[in-house]
Amino acid sequence: MPTSNQEIIAEMQELQPIHTKLHQTVRQIKDLAAMGKVEESKLLMQNTLLPLSGHFFAITGRMNTLADIYQNKFKELNALLLVEAIQQRHDTFQILDDIVEKAVNYAEELGNSAKTTAHTGKTMMLIGIITGTILALLLGVGLTLLITRPLSQGTKRAREISEGDMTQALDIDQKDEIGLLAGALIIWLGICGKCRQKSLQRLPIH
Repeated sequence: MPTSNQEIIAEMQELQPIHTKLHQTVRQIKDLAAMGKVEESKLLMQNTLLPLSGHFFAITGRMNTLADIYQNKFKELNALLLVEAIQQRHDTFQILDDIVEKAVNYAEELGNSAKTTAHTGKTMMLIGIITGTILALLLGVGLTLLITRPLSQGTKRAREISEGDMTQALDIDQKDEIGLLAGALIIWLGICGKCRQKSLQRLPIH
């Protein structure tokens, strides 16, 4: 089974024999009807098919409840990660502000310096600080985009799921914790989609 969630595995294991019995019962009802044994087919439907169907939908209902629970947990995790990403971005720009302020102070000191050696040394230091500032800015923006983009996509996908759309997929291929989280969601979506499709296919045709 494409999941390690023990609750979902237990529900699917309980569902499997019921699914098999449902197919067998439907086939028996069709055979009885084809032989003209209408009353026997009605009794089989009432005494076996309907209780099995009720049990089947009870299990799928529990699986839907589990899906809702894990969807809500995923939303909460997304929210926590987004808050952390925003805080990291704020801290990064605060550090950049401090670096720029120091660079300005050094520039003012250079303007007031009369010694060529000191002037040259501080000029090189200023160049180094400005270069470091640019690199830090690029790194901070890049890290922020790396975190917020998959999280935003995951949040959008969770919203689509809550509205009943289970046809889309996540385009996230990262090897970090975000990628693992997206991979778990993709597996979960596949399970839910298969359960939904099987449930629709297994409904008896009247």
